[in-house]
Amino acid sequence: MPDVASLALAKGAVVRGIQGGSTQLLQEVTRFVAQKALRMPIEKVFGFTEKEVIEAYDYVASGSHIGKICINVGE
Repeated sequence: MPDVASLALAKGAVVRGIQGGSTQLLQEVTRFVAQKALRMPIEKVFGFTEKEVIEAYDYVASGSHIGKICINVGE
């Protein structure tokens, strides 16, 4: 597994997160998913180019997704 944080810093990348709820809620959901062995559906995977990251952000911002949206930083 590559050290994404170091790679991002080395390239001068700007990383922004999106707040989606409280830490307590995230912990509860994480425990529930682990206990029930639920699989989270991945709706779409984008690459790590500037164009694709912008497309991924716009896709999430549109609110039309149901499953998880991923950005593949490993390639």
